Amino acid sequence: MQIYGLQVMGPWVLLAVPPEKVTLQPGQTLRVHLSFNYKYRGEEPVTITLHGFIGTRQADGAFRSVADGAFEVALAPSTEFTPWEGAVDIPTGAGLWGIGATPTGTYDLMVRLDELPEVSAEVSGAVDIVSGGADMSGMMGMVMMLVMLGMVAPMVSEGMAEEGAAAGGV
Repeated sequence: MQIYGLQVMGPWVLLAVPPEKVTLQPGQTLRVHLSFNYKYRGEEPVTITLHGFIGTRQADGAFRSVADGAFEVALAPSTEFTPWEGAVDIPTGAGLWGIGATPTGTYDLMVRLDELPEVSAEVSGAVDIVSGGADMSGMMGMVMMLVMLGMVAPMVSEGMAEEGAAAGGV
């Protein structure tokens, strides 16, 4: 299996080929383009699952994922090695007010076949996830709403007090 391209899906589109690093913000999707050759001697098509991961390789050899995506592929029977090319999308989480967002950092990229985990490709340090300006703009909008509410609330309560005094004074 060979990874031959990475594409960021979001407000901007960026195409890179490893070993260049790709920069993502939480909430964006990484499309990983890959290819492999297969031979399958069955009579009916077989379905396999391509699984892509953004994460880190641990000291014990395990891969700890922070984002993943899967794509099912139907492969036709073939007695000769047949090339296949495609892509798997790996969405990152934007979270809600930063809670549940994919953590920032530099990560490895791995794609494998779920049915044959030994068939995989990995690129170390291929993905940077950075905190984006969108996080601050969302927070600033909330702060501005609270400031406006703080300015409007005294005016509304003052108007209600005047109406009550006028109604009671007649």
